Amino acid sequence: MSAIDFKIDIEKKEDPNGDRVAITMDGKFLPYKSGKRQLLVHAGHMKETSCLRCCQND
Repeated sequence: MSAIDFKIDIEKKEDPNGDRVAITMDGKFLPYKSGKRQLLVHAGHMKETSCLRCCQND
């Protein structure tokens, strides 16, 4: 998920057992490959595998 144009909503919900929190994160989907040793933080480009979108030529 991209952190560019990212939204987060936090909502307090009352509950008889104690108030709760609902967190919704809304961001652009980024394609990815799954694998054993994948580390990808897109915005910071800390990676062991390449980003499929902007790092194809790295």
